[in-house]
Amino acid sequence: MFDTGKFSRLARVSKRTLRYYDSIDLFKPQTVDADTGIRYYSAEQFADLNRIVSLKELGLSLDQIRRMLEEDVSKEEIYGMLLLKKAEAEQKLLEDIQRLRSIEARLQSPELYLTQGVVLKSVPEQPILSYRNVLTGEKLLPLYQNILGKVPILAGRKNVSHFATLMHWDEFDMESMDAELGFYIPKRLDLRVELSEEVVLTERMLPAVDEMASVILVGGPERYPAGLEAVTRWCEENGYDINKPERYIFLEMPPDGNPDDTIIELQFPVYRIHSDPQSFLTTAK
Repeated sequence: MFDTGKFSRLARVSKRTLRYYDSIDLFKPQTVDADTGIRYYSAEQFADLNRIVSLKELGLSLDQIRRMLEEDVSKEEIYGMLLLKKAEAEQKLLEDIQRLRSIEARLQSPELYLTQGVVLKSVPEQPILSYRNVLTGEKLLPLYQNILGKVPILAGRKNVSHFATLMHWDEFDMESMDAELGFYIPKRLDLRVELSEEVVLTERMLPAVDEMASVILVGGPERYPAGLEAVTRWCEENGYDINKPERYIFLEMPPDGNPDDTIIELQFPVYRIHSDPQSFLTTAK
């Protein structure tokens, strides 16, 4: 038998917590000395206390834990819950890392990862093997990774060149993203690639664009704001407005998977709205 202090040290649970669990009838000592009031715990109680601690780490309230203990949840079930909690924690860590990368990118000067300024050019019609759908942001990323994973297979057949994403949206909305994902191909080849019953890549011809504002970036998605800002400033300074769809052309994919080595071209169809941009800006103010 162990008094409260020793049991606390061995179980890595504070004496105050043990006393509180006793007061709410969640975890009581094996026995209490009638003369001294000292609480004593047995080695057999370690398993019950560990179960309480594990369930608490899962985010369950003490009332929920009490009900689960009364139902005698098995060790296997708790182990499964902990695995789920581990997966959730790993996902949050990945999101936090991505958020940190985004913050770091915004702290840098845009000139550090813009390979050039905005260029106005014409783009000829282009065959593309693609899939288009309106998706939530949560569903877009897995689809993006699924299609991107086909690059080695299709590239091995020398049928595709650059991976491309086209956004057909009228406004930014994570719950309704009109996206087209696929690959540029050298010519019409009558290709059809089934990724699943719902997702099938088919061919179509992207129309030519007479005026396309283009900027090339180095890095992952956290770099996009720099390119978007550059195009926005260029349009305002030169009296242009942006049309759709915007194109994201992956000119070079990193062989080691490091997004920092990605080279991507952002393309925006544009049209002139004012021949004297300075006059337009003064009027707009």
